[in-house]
Amino acid sequence: MHLFNLPALCSVAFLAHICLCLKGNVTILENYNHDILTISPHDELLELKPNATDIWSIESIPPNRGSHIIRHRKTNQFIYFRQTEDGTTATLSKDAATVMTIAANFPYHDFLYGLRLRSSSGSSYYCTMEANSNTDLRRVLRLYQNKPALDFAFLPEAFGRK
Repeated sequence: MHLFNLPALCSVAFLAHICLCLKGNVTILENYNHDILTISPHDELLELKPNATDIWSIESIPPNRGSHIIRHRKTNQFIYFRQTEDGTTATLSKDAATVMTIAANFPYHDFLYGLRLRSSSGSSYYCTMEANSNTDLRRVLRLYQNKPALDFAFLPEAFGRK
């Protein structure tokens, strides 16, 4: 009977280690097209593009280890949503950061995470991806309450990205 509990205990400890140690310099890869989160060269929008090489720094907010802010390593600007409501587009800010929860969207995906925000009323909002507009087809991060969260992989800088 103890042999059956040991593998379960090891799995729980491994998952807890992953969830609690999600910080540091990473490349943020979305799991649908495998594009990378980057800064638009035209404005301060965050877009998902193939072959981007941006490094982001994930910082946990004490005392809740599930809360994080994300900062672009080269520009030192933070991911920021001006409002917590449907359709808000992510931008960068030097002065403000949006606190997000980074959590697995599905329990069986150990390395895929969703970005979630909580409004002042307690409602959950999820980061999704869509075209910026009908005429601007850049894929940007947007918040929605009733759309599924986009899956992201956080690749450590040690994987060769600079």
